[in-house]
Amino acid sequence: MSPKPTLYDARPAGDKGAVTLEKVWEQDGSSPLDAGYSHLVPLEVAGVPHLIAVDAKGGAGAFRLTASDPWVTPVDSKLDLGGPLDIIEPFVLGNVPHLLAYTSEDGQFSFIPLGDDLSSKPAYQYQRRREPGITKGFDVAHPIAINGAVYYLCYSYDGGNVFIYSLAVTASSSPGSAPLISQPVWLHQWARKWTRFAFFELGGGSFFLKTNDGKLNVNIDHVRDNPAEGTVEVGTYLDLEDALEIDICRSFYLGGGNPYFVTYMKGGKTTVNRFNSDCLGWTQEANVTTVEGASQIVPIRIGQACYLLFY
Repeated sequence: MSPKPTLYDARPAGDKGAVTLEKVWEQDGSSPLDAGYSHLVPLEVAGVPHLIAVDAKGGAGAFRLTASDPWVTPVDSKLDLGGPLDIIEPFVLGNVPHLLAYTSEDGQFSFIPLGDDLSSKPAYQYQRRREPGITKGFDVAHPIAINGAVYYLCYSYDGGNVFIYSLAVTASSSPGSAPLISQPVWLHQWARKWTRFAFFELGGGSFFLKTNDGKLNVNIDHVRDNPAEGTVEVGTYLDLEDALEIDICRSFYLGGGNPYFVTYMKGGKTTVNRFNSDCLGWTQEANVTTVEGASQIVPIRIGQACYLLFY
């Protein structure tokens, strides 16, 4: 059984990186957040923090987020994401909020701009059925910004293939399509069974934490400043507590943008960890018990404050 949606305030405690998690909101009853959402995506629209909630059939709604009561408020939206989706990720391109929406079986990407009225604008559709860079079968598809340009990194848990694609604005577009273009820039083969990716930025660079649950290994990787050169391991065989038992791993930012990550086990065991500046590891800053049975943890930034929504 899923827990009641619960919001925790993540805040610094002292001056050495320690963090506290304080519960500030717990949903009473079945609303505003219904049960059964497959994806909860935080995204700032018109300068206001929002949560986009998507169910298993692809139906979507929106909620305004505030740092005090009522915390989560349903708002009118006109979102059409095109049906059931395996991955939804937020990103910003040209100051416009977008959603990356992906289905693994057919390899179809949709890049959907959002209006200030929370309406979905015509999407750019991208799919490759032939080499190089076939788009089917990904379990990870995550937008990253490098030197002001947008790319997205994709990985297949079963196949081990890892690709980076570019995404850029075009001079014009055909009617009914966003003015975007995508193409593969780096194609590579990793070991299979990497999972629980947590992407973060540090010192102007893009990094990610990942765990191999086939042959235990925990890495931090760096996406090179020229994405056509791919990624490089910064730290490998790192010691992550309960690495094979963790259910959720998500990155977030505190204070002046310092990157942290939270790990979670469905029994409620939760740790908060601060990435070290050399990206060769991390420091555990909190070990607490939160709600049981969560299927998603959503980091939410409201002003300078950071919250973690357990759903």
